[in-house]
Amino acid sequence: MIMPQSTLESLLFFLVLSLLASYLVKIKYASNIKFQK
Repeated sequence: MIMPQSTLESLLFFLVLSLLASYLVKIKYASNIKFQK
């Protein structure tokens, strides 16, 4: 696993992971709402 060389890179990496996680959560909620209807 590649470790970030600077604090800025680690912060950007964490930001990308959080955005991806929130995007996946939105997809799950949307699919759950569709299935309930």
